[in-house]
Amino acid sequence: MNISIKIPAKDTVFLKYLVTFVAQKQRKAFEELKK
Repeated sequence: MNISIKIPAKDTVFLKYLVTFVAQKQRKAFEELKK
C-alpha cells in the first residue's frame, strides 16, 4: 500500500494559521505564568 499524503493549498494555509494561533496562545500563557 502506497499512501501519499497530498494536502491542498487551502489546508496548508489553515494549518499554518492553526500553528501560529496555538503558538501565540502558548506564548501568552507563558507570559502570564512568569508574572
